Amino acid sequence: MVTEQIAEVIRGWEAPELRVQPVHYHTRDWSSNTKVPMEWREAGLEPRFSVASRLTLPLMSETCQPVHRRRGTPLPRGSDEPAAMRRPEGEEQFWCYKQSEVEQMPPFDLAMTHERLGNSSRAPLNHGLVFSRRLTELLSSEDPNITWWPVMFEDE
Repeated sequence: MVTEQIAEVIRGWEAPELRVQPVHYHTRDWSSNTKVPMEWREAGLEPRFSVASRLTLPLMSETCQPVHRRRGTPLPRGSDEPAAMRRPEGEEQFWCYKQSEVEQMPPFDLAMTHERLGNSSRAPLNHGLVFSRRLTELLSSEDPNITWWPVMFEDE
């Protein structure tokens, strides 16, 4: 999720693959134990937006081992289980892709990972996001507190 300020910057970016949508805030009505929609500002919070892409990257390279997010057990490549990516012990952690596979995609500023890299089975679009360097630099200039996970492209 991103702030309204970052959502506006992304909306102004000329990239057809980008999607920015408002996240709906809900509070719980404890008397009926149901979720009730509420405006973010009414709850004293700043609105949040989800960012997604119409493009999906190929599977990460074999260098990255998908493991089950909670159990830590290895997963087969392409699994739909919530995953984390691991590299061999002692190596710096990167998301790794084969250069030749990424070059077959159209140019992009944002793409989603094929792997589901989130915690929740309730979040069907819980994929990681890979930003281009130029979009990363733009967003970092808007909000220096944004953190990034590096991506590595491997030769065959």
